[in-house]
Amino acid sequence: MPPGDSAIVTVALPGAAERLAAAGIRMSVRNGAARLAFHLYTTEDDVDRALNVLR
Repeated sequence: MPPGDSAIVTVALPGAAERLAAAGIRMSVRNGAARLAFHLYTTEDDVDRALNVLR
């Protein structure tokens, strides 16, 4: 997807939802993809943790 200004990110990598859930990262699944919704209370550490789980 092209860059946008939404705080909602969808990750369509195989196993992404399972890895995020196993790490205790809250997200939902929509159409088979992990959906993360960032907000004011989300920290840079939260984002880094999710990215590390997905690597």
